[in-house]
Amino acid sequence: RLTRSNTYSKARDRMTRSLILKALDKNEWNIMRSAKYLGINRTYIYKLMKRYGIERSLNGSQEDGDGFP
Repeated sequence: RLTRSNTYSKARDRMTRSLILKALDKNEWNIMRSAKYLGINRTYIYKLMKRYGIERSLNGSQEDGDGFP
């Protein structure tokens, strides 16, 4: 069942995931620079990447799981 808070949560998750991906792309997937760019701790960006299924493939491009429940 879709509730207002559920809809908000999904929209927030999509926005957060998008911001992380844009920061990583802008900073050539350098985690430290991306975290600094976002104003968050390096360990927290790793936690967010895991939560949203974001990982870097061997060829340097983005590989991700579905990232959303």
